[in-house]
Amino acid sequence: KDKEAKIDRVATKEAKSRRKIIKNHLGEIKKQYQIDLVIANVENATHGKGMSGEHYQKLKTYGVDIMTSGNHIFHLAETQKDIDQFTDLLRPLNSNPFHPGKGTI
Repeated sequence: KDKEAKIDRVATKEAKSRRKIIKNHLGEIKKQYQIDLVIANVENATHGKGMSGEHYQKLKTYGVDIMTSGNHIFHLAETQKDIDQFTDLLRPLNSNPFHPGKGTI
């Protein structure tokens, strides 16, 4: 019998409150609903603009598997510098091809 993959997605618009919810509840939600893959949009994960390396690591620890982004991901200089180290972060498809990061995992 084929196993059905269960995928959930999370948005992180209100950065601090959403990170807290993810920290406190994502593990139990993944377990309760047998979710195999969590995809989160993180373009605003740090103070509503961009994502820091610290928040990338925390979200990975909390159970986020893949992270997507938008144009706000480039608002922090730290993100622009370190984006290639964020191995599970996708840069926006419609971004300038010269922006750092990658579009596939």
